[in-house]
Amino acid sequence: MERDSFDGQASGPGERLVHLRDGRAVLLRHAQETDAHLMLQALNEVANEGRFLLRRAWDITPELEQRWIRFALGGVDFLVLAVLLENEQTRAEIEVAGSLSLVRGRPEFIRHTADLSMWLRSAYREQGLGSALAQYAMEWAEVQEDLEKITLSVRSSNRRALNLYSKFGFQEEGRRHAYIKTEQGYEDEVLLSRFVRHPPDFEREHGSSGMYGYGTPGYHPGHAGALDDQEDTGE
Repeated sequence: MERDSFDGQASGPGERLVHLRDGRAVLLRHAQETDAHLMLQALNEVANEGRFLLRRAWDITPELEQRWIRFALGGVDFLVLAVLLENEQTRAEIEVAGSLSLVRGRPEFIRHTADLSMWLRSAYREQGLGSALAQYAMEWAEVQEDLEKITLSVRSSNRRALNLYSKFGFQEEGRRHAYIKTEQGYEDEVLLSRFVRHPPDFEREHGSSGMYGYGTPGYHPGHAGALDDQEDTGE
């Protein structure tokens, strides 16, 4: 169950209340300046598992926190937190459950793109939260008139994340073979993308839109429930 309120921030969804499968209430909201320290601590917890991200830890310094604050409040990017609530009446926040970001391309010729990243703490996986965050991000992306394409990368061992993104219309564009090396061996980095909207003449030059992750069955704005059985596990 999801309910929105619109908070007057950048166009797109406002706060959203999500009920997890086990009944816990989680609020999806835009990141704020005061979130930096707790968000980085939670991110480090996920990184330390060694299964999802490309490093095990960040050195949390005041300088790093300030960079995250500038990122969160920059007005171009999308950074949302999922926070566990004590109850939905008071909306008292208990802890960070996960986060999703969309970072717009900075150089002139890739400003029409955004790179997506998502992670969840272990206690919030396989609860429908990954689908809710992805849904939230797609709704934001679709009202950004100059955003055409979303890209992301996933470790090849993260099958649940690959399945989740596929259900939202992302297509594999390529791989960096043996790009990741851990104690368990090598993994590929899988490069995925989804078009929010196509440039003029795209289909004539590149074939049908479904080949490139646009209009793909499985993603329907406002209806992410069917995706919850295959949840992103950490990314």
